[in-house]
Amino acid sequence: MQDGHFLRIRILGDSNVGLFCAATETFCLAPRTVTDKQALSMEKTLGVPVYKASIAGANFIGAFAAANKNGVVVSSAIEDGEKKLLEKDLGVNVCVLDSRFNAFGNLVASNDSGAIISPLFTESQKKSISECLGVEACKTTIAKTPLPGSGCLASNKGALLHRDVTDGERGVIESVLKVKSLAGTLNFGSPWVGAVGVCNRNGFVTGHQTTVHEIVRADEALGFV
Repeated sequence: MQDGHFLRIRILGDSNVGLFCAATETFCLAPRTVTDKQALSMEKTLGVPVYKASIAGANFIGAFAAANKNGVVVSSAIEDGEKKLLEKDLGVNVCVLDSRFNAFGNLVASNDSGAIISPLFTESQKKSISECLGVEACKTTIAKTPLPGSGCLASNKGALLHRDVTDGERGVIESVLKVKSLAGTLNFGSPWVGAVGVCNRNGFVTGHQTTVHEIVRADEALGFV
């Protein structure tokens, strides 16, 4: 269902849109299996072009990549041809990070002002992420877990956070991303809002089970009201 600035969809029958897609203020990455109709709906909602891609031959673009308008941090499992296509299509930094943790979309949340990253990263990896995305990177947990990417849905206008985020974590996130935030859920009660949705300053795309109440909360958190 599409309604102006928000879209509720399934991808491959799955509501975890954030595991399949990665959105920024200038582009959106989606799996090659997304239909042309879905891609067009996402483009209308987010106001940016949708580029179909794969990482390690898989559909989980949002799980394997973290991005903002300056760059994309991707898993070392990416194939050379896939990396070259991303560089050609997007015209931004594509940083292949060597880490035993490959699900960067679960471990990093960013906008064009900053990035919050998992405490699981080393200082050297933190520096690489910061350089690729062109912003300050800061380690933090969310809801006392090392998964800030899964628990944060952020744009340049605001952020929706895991419902159990602590006051201390929220303070760090707002300081680094330079936005206001609210805690909430998507897709009928999922606190892992970054895994369920993608967003930018123009709109957000989320799982098809997201309720009206959750959309109202997301609207407020992401700066649409």
